[in-house]
Amino acid sequence: MTLILDEEEIGVLECIKEAQTDRGVHIRDIIKKAKAGYWMSRSKVYEIVGYLEFHEMIKTNKYGN
Repeated sequence: MTLILDEEEIGVLECIKEAQTDRGVHIRDIIKKAKAGYWMSRSKVYEIVGYLEFHEMIKTNKYGN
């Protein structure tokens, strides 16, 4: 099965890549970059991160990292 991503989902992945450090990335950093660069709301970022996590493209822990 091939997963097809739309522009917003690709934008969130770009924000994750930009915010990535050696110790990972926090969801608030992704939200900050998505708001500034892609004009996305916080709820939209949470929705997309949940979708990407469901499809095992990213992995989060209970602290939002």
